[in-house]
Amino acid sequence: MENSFEVENQILVESQLLKYKWLLVSVIVPKHTIGEPARLIGGSVDITSCVQAEVLFRESER
Repeated sequence: MENSFEVENQILVESQLLKYKWLLVSVIVPKHTIGEPARLIGGSVDITSCVQAEVLFRESER
């Protein structure tokens, strides 16, 4: 039995320049037969350009 989830996070890359990136984090949590989590398996993808494109699109619709 497995549970999974995805989270979008904004992270600060360079504090002096206030440069941010957006990451999509996906995690799978396989469980032992007794129902307890066995481990975490995950990865992340930089989605900064996608988020910026969405913002520009919304602004252009106004």
